[in-house]
Amino acid sequence: MVFGLALVLALIVGVASMAFGANGGNFILGRTNVATIVTRLAGPDGVNGAMFEVINNNAGTDDTALSLKVQPGEPPMKVNSQTRVANLNAALASQADSAASAAFASNAANSDKLDGKDSSELPGTVVQTKGITGNTSDVETFGTLVFVTNPVTVTTTSATQQLVGVVSAPLKTDTSIVVMNYGLCYRQAGTTNPLVLFYGGNDTVQATVTTATQTWTTAQTKVVGLAGSWDVGFCAQNSSNNAATLKGDGKANGWIEVVNPTP
Repeated sequence: MVFGLALVLALIVGVASMAFGANGGNFILGRTNVATIVTRLAGPDGVNGAMFEVINNNAGTDDTALSLKVQPGEPPMKVNSQTRVANLNAALASQADSAASAAFASNAANSDKLDGKDSSELPGTVVQTKGITGNTSDVETFGTLVFVTNPVTVTTTSATQQLVGVVSAPLKTDTSIVVMNYGLCYRQAGTTNPLVLFYGGNDTVQATVTTATQTWTTAQTKVVGLAGSWDVGFCAQNSSNNAATLKGDGKANGWIEVVNPTP
């Protein structure tokens, strides 16, 4: 490494009221020395160890051993080696950056994972949500569970995932009072299989419906116990009056989710 010695030492020792030393002259301590060409400290065999050492033992808190000053936009120092300098802040920053970069690179492919798991595998995570909207429909068949909202199709990928939903549906009867069973129902997607209530029993949830429109809301969960695709929606059953019809009378509103189980 080659330094302009006059420049370096002039910056070290400070500025005096007048300049001493010039090209070809002696270097004078405690004074400003001026040079207009490069000053070199060199030898044919060099030195075993540091060739130039500056020690500042001042007890102040803002002391340095070296000050390099250049005009804006110019580098304060040049080197001819890429070897890292021990304890140099820039080297430490570089080391930290490289370590951070390596860690980032190794984890980039797993950036969407926690503890080695994809976010969709974490306990309690909602992995799918479908909204239920549209007009409610009539229940004309006595004794049969029927979707009164447009069902949505969701998919479970394990036997332990839950179906969770909240749906509201406005209903009334056409002529007289009806006792209905209602709730959320599911069946295998794309089939005409009988609907299965989330609660499991045909008369688990009941309500009395009259000719005045009322909005019925259900919030339920169900572990189907199988991986697969399911049609899910608000269902109702006329369970008491085969002369009356349950009538849809307005728009349904709600959602169905697939949720990972919690421990």
